[in-house]
Amino acid sequence: MTYFAPKSEQEYKEYLDNLLVEYQFACFSEKLGDGCYRLANYHEVIKNDHATAAKIYKMSCDEMNYGHGCYRYGTFAFLGRGMDKNVPQSTGYYERACNLGFLKACHNTGVAYMQGDGCEKNINRAIDYFKKACSGSISESCLSLWSTYFNGHHGDIAQDRPKALEYASKACDLDLFQGCVNALIMHRRGDGVPKDPEREKYFKQKADAIKRKYSEPGVVFGETHQNLE
Repeated sequence: MTYFAPKSEQEYKEYLDNLLVEYQFACFSEKLGDGCYRLANYHEVIKNDHATAAKIYKMSCDEMNYGHGCYRYGTFAFLGRGMDKNVPQSTGYYERACNLGFLKACHNTGVAYMQGDGCEKNINRAIDYFKKACSGSISESCLSLWSTYFNGHHGDIAQDRPKALEYASKACDLDLFQGCVNALIMHRRGDGVPKDPEREKYFKQKADAIKRKYSEPGVVFGETHQNLE
């Protein structure tokens, strides 16, 4: 990968100006959802103009059906960034993003339906969204499914420890530390499943490996890109 290394402040400014023109052309002339998303992100990060960014993220969703743009606009609506806070609108855009295939939004939609946050509470619908996200390798949704089936949910969802273990194992396979810990504890205790020292050992080794990975210099546990997620 080649990185741009400006030799002067003027060269850096020219580079950013060229990017802006490129993104504007991709968005407004070529009508590309990805182009509008990048233009919105430019206004968010470079210009620190959240109001303009919000409008362009919304456009990428409403006019171009770009899932990542829907997700980002949903986040702006949830936080009240560049606009008035609007949780129901946020949930609607997360759901739309999920239906357009941006699976991280499926997790957010599941959380919203689980809590009745900006929508009518619907546990079964939440489970459906968590399952969609988990099957798409969103580890947090796998962990949410573990919790739901491990504990049950107020009569809506019955306890199902084998199914809980299935989702803890999936979260672990996706390198989520807590998923590995939950799976090893269930095998250690025989918590609704047979005790299995070998499987316990496997999940402990996996958890230790994940912990080491995120303990390396320069790596922050749970780190995500703040603006491009």
